[in-house]
Amino acid sequence: MVDLARLQREQLALRRTYAANVYPVLFRGRSGRSWDDYGVIAAVSRWVVTGRYDRNHPYAPPRFAIDPAPVSRHYYDDGRGLHLCWCGVREWNPDWTIATGLGAVHRFLGLLERGKVD
Repeated sequence: MVDLARLQREQLALRRTYAANVYPVLFRGRSGRSWDDYGVIAAVSRWVVTGRYDRNHPYAPPRFAIDPAPVSRHYYDDGRGLHLCWCGVREWNPDWTIATGLGAVHRFLGLLERGKVD
């Protein structure tokens, strides 16, 4: 079940951090009852990043898909779809927001553009 106060706090963190480039979304055909019904779409350089909360949020990190898909060993299909492996469940802090994850994705894509990540 989604904690609406937490969702509002997460969306506020996104607005404070990214302002015009990030859009909170309720995915099409979803009811809004589960965390994985929600996420963000963001423009990062030449990529469109779609972040989606994990069903177990805030106890598991959000997942991020990138279009066009980057060629990197950190971007792969784990059986649940293509995503960027940016944070393990044990590394994730439940106090963090999706804005934290988007920051990590933003950094990864910047490093990728400069050829500093494989």
